[in-house]
Amino acid sequence: MRLLAFALLVTVGCFDPGQPSLRCSTDRPGCPDGLVCINDQCQQSNAADASTNDLSVADLSQPDMALPPGCAASNGRKIGTNGCWLCPGVFGNGTNPKAAELCSQTHIPATNTNQFSETECLGVTGGFYFSSVYGATKPGDSSVSECGKFTIPGYYNGFFGCGSGSIVVNANAACSGFRSHLHCLVANGVQCTSSVFANLSNTKAENGVICCPK
Repeated sequence: MRLLAFALLVTVGCFDPGQPSLRCSTDRPGCPDGLVCINDQCQQSNAADASTNDLSVADLSQPDMALPPGCAASNGRKIGTNGCWLCPGVFGNGTNPKAAELCSQTHIPATNTNQFSETECLGVTGGFYFSSVYGATKPGDSSVSECGKFTIPGYYNGFFGCGSGSIVVNANAACSGFRSHLHCLVANGVQCTSSVFANLSNTKAENGVICCPK
């Protein structure tokens, strides 16, 4: 018996943590000095802390995937999930910034609806947001539009975009995916003497520009 007890003491005293871990349990948690029972194995007490620290470092090393804001004034709201923004503000009329200047340096006025859905565009409320797509619509006939044409007798000239206060044409009459068309009328707060987007002016603060990544 003395020899057996001596052999056990030698084994415990010479235990090497680098060797296969000793088994333990909540019922029998006994481990050699300096070790604790973690996940049913006798391990060094700092093993759990080390694994937690490693995870924290890994999380911090992940790049920030957030898309940059699209409005120069850092206002507005997102439309879709591909980085497009609805940027409100007056523009044009000489003293105000031009329409495109409502967008941040990383964004430009939308030229189509490829980066958001038709439902998202038609669901915009609280103002009208312009794209750079111009055209004309026929009064009283939502099945007709003339994309890229601006001066047609008997038609309303204007720009397409997303939002309220506009005429909505049928899907087969959409221009570059846009179905909402706002006429260039003083009553709408919009003036446009030509199809040049830079010459477009808006006097209503609730209106604005759709800005998408370059």
